[in-house]
Amino acid sequence: MGIRLSIAAPLRGAKRWSFLAHAKEIRLATQSGDDPIYLSALWFVAHDEKIYVPLDQASRHGANIARGGRLSAVVDAGHGFADVHGIHIEGSAVPVDDPVFAEEARGDDPPQVLLRG
Repeated sequence: MGIRLSIAAPLRGAKRWSFLAHAKEIRLATQSGDDPIYLSALWFVAHDEKIYVPLDQASRHGANIARGGRLSAVVDAGHGFADVHGIHIEGSAVPVDDPVFAEEARGDDPPQVLLRG
């Protein structure tokens, strides 16, 4: 049986947050009730060991999160089997209610949701 990367080279603690600080894309899946799973690739910001994702308030992700739906996400990197690595997140999300942080992080798409894993 092969060795899994999560055992051979785990991304935990400081290594996890260093990886997230340099990554840009997250694959986010949300679901509410019996609705189909909605999956999309988005950009994100990692700040103070938290993950922030800009969402359009009219998006299906936003609607699923507002209804208390389930959330899973993956951040991954690598070009082949030898260097692939990533992080899986399960949890919930809450709207960002810190106007100072939202202004500091403002770009074309300011973060609007904080993922909780």
